[in-house]
Amino acid sequence: MIMDFTDKQKEFLRSEKSRVLVSASAGSGKTSTLIEKVCRLISSGVSLDKMLIVTFTENSSTEIKSRLSNSLRENVGEYSAQQLDLLPTADISTMHSFCYKMIKKYFFKLGLKSNIFILDEDKALFYKSQAIEKTLKHYSIQQDEAFENLTESLGGRDFKKLKATVFAIDSFLQSVLDVDSFLDTTIEDSYNLNLNQNTACQYLNTYSVSTISYIKQSLNDLLCIAQQMKAELYASNIKSFIELFSSVNKDNFFSINRSII
Repeated sequence: MIMDFTDKQKEFLRSEKSRVLVSASAGSGKTSTLIEKVCRLISSGVSLDKMLIVTFTENSSTEIKSRLSNSLRENVGEYSAQQLDLLPTADISTMHSFCYKMIKKYFFKLGLKSNIFILDEDKALFYKSQAIEKTLKHYSIQQDEAFENLTESLGGRDFKKLKATVFAIDSFLQSVLDVDSFLDTTIEDSYNLNLNQNTACQYLNTYSVSTISYIKQSLNDLLCIAQQMKAELYASNIKSFIELFSSVNKDNFFSINRSII
């Protein structure tokens, strides 16, 4: 099947630059364009054993190998046959697999042992769970005040919500390039004593103002019902709450939240 490439994709395919950055969203045809690029490089005389092709998923690397195989089989000739022979051992894999291959090959230069293996997802989850359990047990015995406050704010002593939060944070941090720098910046912003500049308080403020907006709407609905029922005392109380909540906005929330509480 011949793909109808876009102008930008054609520009990439024609480019002879040694470094080209391509930014594209999911489903935009990155894999197909990459395969076409590789085929064109092979046609120009670049051998597969001189290429490194890395992907994010096993499915993508498998698809690239399969489609390259089909393309090379369509081109009859000694060179295509040679490239087809190189395909099974070509460096076409996920980033993780390529890094693992390099570490296994040069472990001695890295000061590592040779018996290195990739930890599968189930075992990784098991070890993480064990680490969390040991940490929770340690701080429970220590009766650490900060830990007590944390557990109380996250569901109490069953630790279910705390564990889920830790796992969620760990999962997020795996996508961060410089974890230490990110954490330092986040902690610095979150502990800013100027609450109007404190990142955590800004998120809380936005959520609170949104919630108060919903409450105001609900109070207005209740006021309509009270007025229809001619429940004057009830309506009067609702009006006082509406007046209080109506004074809340993003600019003055921090200055009046104590009066609301």
